[in-house]
Amino acid sequence: MNSNASEKPRTFFETVKLMAEISIVFGAGFFFIGWNYLYGYYRIFGLRLPELNLTPQTMFVYSWPVIRSLTFLLTFFLTLAILAIIRWRAATLARALSQPISVVAAVLAACALSSWLAISIGTQNAKRDSFLSTSTLPQVKFEGTADTQATGCRMDEWNYLLLLRANGQVYVVDPIDDAFLTSAPNLRVCVFPESRIQATRIQVGREGT
Repeated sequence: MNSNASEKPRTFFETVKLMAEISIVFGAGFFFIGWNYLYGYYRIFGLRLPELNLTPQTMFVYSWPVIRSLTFLLTFFLTLAILAIIRWRAATLARALSQPISVVAAVLAACALSSWLAISIGTQNAKRDSFLSTSTLPQVKFEGTADTQATGCRMDEWNYLLLLRANGQVYVVDPIDDAFLTSAPNLRVCVFPESRIQATRIQVGREGT
């Protein structure tokens, strides 16, 4: 008797369970990619990602820049994989994947590759946002309690770019001005407590103008 004919169709609840398991796998993958992207991004500004205590939702959102950048690359490799499956036959592939060592090796390779790509893209985007002429961060101006002393980070400056709001703190960066670029420019990142800020002005350039 044909084994395919003897297989029972999946019930509704079995289908829902399978979809839930698949969504968990994809969710874990998006979280992993987003974490690595943000790690590569914020380390350029001297910030340690574990200390920022970002939410899992933030990790999911920031997996999108990586996925968007890799759309062509993923499509290319997916096409190669489909062609390989057709040539190598599904039965042979199923036997290979039935071996635990093969599954573990494939998962480790995928994690290593996605981690490297996500960190690289995060680092490139952070370097882009470090320069005044290429930054995509919005310009920000604060109004609040006066500075008690000159610390090199005064709230009344106009040239700050908004980097992050987290843990009751506002992180801003003084970008590198290309017109006065030195051989070894340094970034200045300032952190202000939100309790000192009474008003925030955010200025964003319009695209195409």
